[in-house]
Amino acid sequence: MQTGAGAPVDFQNYRTFGSMLEVTSTRANRRVALITFDSQPREIWNFPPRTDGLKYAFERLHSGDSGAAIIDAVDHGIDLLQQQPPTLGRVILLLSQPQDSGSSTSPAEILRRLGENNVTVYSVTFPAESASSSHALYTCSADEGQGAVSPTFANAPDLNTLVAVCQDTAAQLANLSGGEHANIEHKGELIGSLSFLREGLMNSVLLSFHPEPNTSGFHTISVVSRSGSPDLVISARSTYWVPK
Repeated sequence: MQTGAGAPVDFQNYRTFGSMLEVTSTRANRRVALITFDSQPREIWNFPPRTDGLKYAFERLHSGDSGAAIIDAVDHGIDLLQQQPPTLGRVILLLSQPQDSGSSTSPAEILRRLGENNVTVYSVTFPAESASSSHALYTCSADEGQGAVSPTFANAPDLNTLVAVCQDTAAQLANLSGGEHANIEHKGELIGSLSFLREGLMNSVLLSFHPEPNTSGFHTISVVSRSGSPDLVISARSTYWVPK
């Protein structure tokens, strides 16, 4: 959850979301952690045993600085998920402005980590406080990210993909990892958007496959339905990553 830049105006709405998370995490085999961030990850609730601790956290949020290090926060979330049993699904729900501002982790590196750890991102974005503030700490570099991966893997994300992650970070991380994205313009839309994403998260179906040839690096994938029904909407990851 972003607490820096323009995020504090949504703090009051976040409190209701804390109660929703508490209910969700009480179901069998579900665990919830929380990370807040501004120009860097700040406060961390690492899968607390008491679910009411999350509600407490949502009711006592503190405003951060002018940054919104989305990619760094997601990277830290992956670290927490790696500590959980591999039999559990790994999902990150991201509440933030659309574009990263201040991360040191490259876009290529976060795509690699999402793919290698089978993490799905669901994102809800609110408008940045202003055009100037959204770029105040803008450090995302597609060229740097691509170069950081190319020497190690035969396949690396193309430049257009990395540029898209820099320009529309939250939505692209969701789309590329197989999650869903919702954008809110008004405060009243937050709870509706979260309920929509929760339905998709809790009613998803897991399909797996073994790629041939098993070439290391970044790959694209397309999932289609044979039924051709216009009422059927498929939300699936469009990329995956094979470890070296």
